Amino acid sequence: MTHAQNISILRHILVIALIFFDFEGYARDAVAGNVITKNLKNIAITNHKDITTATKEFQTEFKFCDINKALGLYNIVPMLIIGSGPAGLAASLYGVGGNVRTVVVHGPLPGGLLTQTTEVENWPGHALIMGEDIIEKLQNQIQGLADKYLKKQTMNLGIVDFLFDTITHIDVSSWPFKVSTDQGLTLNALSIVIATGSSHKKLHVVGENLPGVTYCAKCDAPFYKDKEVVIVGGGDSAAEDAMQLARHAQQVTILVRKNKLKASALMQMRLHEYANIKIMYNVEVQEVLGDVHEGVKAIKLIDHVENNSFVVSTDGVFVAIGHIPNSDLVKDFVKTDEHGNIELKGRSQTVVMKDEFAHVQGVFAAGDIADKLYKQAYSAGGYGVGAGIDAISFLTNIGFNPKMAHILEKNMFKV
Repeated sequence: MTHAQNISILRHILVIALIFFDFEGYARDAVAGNVITKNLKNIAITNHKDITTATKEFQTEFKFCDINKALGLYNIVPMLIIGSGPAGLAASLYGVGGNVRTVVVHGPLPGGLLTQTTEVENWPGHALIMGEDIIEKLQNQIQGLADKYLKKQTMNLGIVDFLFDTITHIDVSSWPFKVSTDQGLTLNALSIVIATGSSHKKLHVVGENLPGVTYCAKCDAPFYKDKEVVIVGGGDSAAEDAMQLARHAQQVTILVRKNKLKASALMQMRLHEYANIKIMYNVEVQEVLGDVHEGVKAIKLIDHVENNSFVVSTDGVFVAIGHIPNSDLVKDFVKTDEHGNIELKGRSQTVVMKDEFAHVQGVFAAGDIADKLYKQAYSAGGYGVGAGIDAISFLTNIGFNPKMAHILEKNMFKV
């Protein structure tokens, strides 16, 4: 290799290094070389003019997120994660791993719906594990990693804080994003991961708000010892609830709207192991009967085959008919589908913003809030990993590096 070729290679390395570490000034200092590829847009740069053009495009792309806007602000959160289920916790693991101060806001249900699940048989690495144990192990892993990094550095960058609060409003009209909480806090978030999960679907029938109508078999099963209860639904959740209740109730009846269960073959096989579980097909709840003082007494059903209505006595109604995404918090500025799932860009976890907010960057989503297909705890964790990586990449691209983190550290939010 000739001396001239060595010089050319060194020039290329210099340009690339400047792109990554000093994106505001690399064009002024770089020496024009042959062809290099700009990291963010794959723009072929062949001369000094192209480098200058690429720099302007780079600066325009991130003009909304000028890192200098964070100077002088307080309660700064580099990575704010809304939700502490598998998706939110997985994202926070990568926030800590990326040496970025991370705050996880638990919301109204710390740990998410997984904490209301009993036995989980499809969590990799565990033949059987309780849902709440998964959440506890994830939190311990995250905190352990943060503590490990803290011992190896002088700056408290890769710290994770868990905030027992609920986000009430997000203002994305300016950056850093202004985030308000139920306890009166105002946070300045540099990036946001939305992992608010989903909530139980309701029956939308008369009487569904009576005492005795519940959505958590794990929580309420002990109150129905030696009583008769019904479960509305035909999927895995309904089957799992039935087995949970069968340990306490005298009789458990699963009410299925169609002529077959949607539950997995394994779940259906396990149902047959319980003598006090029976299934009624082709029936739908029309009304829950009872009063506010004594609670549920019976339910009125319609038989879709016989096309007639009848009443069944019961002491409790457990509802397990699916979930709806918790997207009300963000629906004013993100695009959602007809079911309320947040739309994402391509194969990333980057949120698709509504047209009037198309210039906004730094908002990501993961888990049930954006998952239209799988709806599994483990897949939620995987999507959370992607969201964490995307958020770290975004922060790097806007210039949030260790030097800037050190400058902002004294103004960062601390629980």
